Amino acid sequence: PAVPLYGYGARENDQEYVERRVDFNSPLFKPEIGFPFGKTLHSSLYVSLLVLDSLGKRPSPKTLGQGPDNGQIIFPASDNSVLTYPNPPPSGFNGHEEVPMIAVFWDNADFSRGVGTTFYQEFSTLNTAKPPFVLDVEAKVRRYLRSSYSAVWTLKITWEKAPVYAARTDTRKTVTYQAVLTTDGFRSYILMLYQDGGMQWDYTRLTSTNVLIGYT
Repeated sequence: PAVPLYGYGARENDQEYVERRVDFNSPLFKPEIGFPFGKTLHSSLYVSLLVLDSLGKRPSPKTLGQGPDNGQIIFPASDNSVLTYPNPPPSGFNGHEEVPMIAVFWDNADFSRGVGTTFYQEFSTLNTAKPPFVLDVEAKVRRYLRSSYSAVWTLKITWEKAPVYAARTDTRKTVTYQAVLTTDGFRSYILMLYQDGGMQWDYTRLTSTNVLIGYT
């Protein structure tokens, strides 16, 4: 059976983050213990991508994540070094990407029409009791990966009813999906969950159909 999405939104004390334009900012997340990915312990990550603003200038580090929401999680080399990745490569990841990234559902969404939103919530459980959500994430890691695991930092991100980019007339067909990143400081995992019946984009009508799911 399909694995359902975790509960999200205000009822779960998630933070909502959306601006009603094509380009908007996502917060920079900084796990206090770092996030191991590949052979590197990363100090920060952000969702989506960075593009040039309307004046052709690079936004300040305080506005990291500006750009069309593309369902990406990117690990920059530093807080002041954020690169642009506007479209998924047609052949997928080739192993020579400039920065580590995770493609949860890399394709252009558009929240500027007043439809759809994103939610997030961080859970730091190094010296605190773990809520049921984190306990369930641990259980899934143990079940699916057959690995003993105790989470120290976990991040839940939800894209709810995201319309396709340039959906000027029909915003009824949307996508809803979720990413859960978790680490114990030594190992890291990601759960990518897609709402059963909620991935409704009509790909026969898109200008670009090379959606990317995976990681570098």
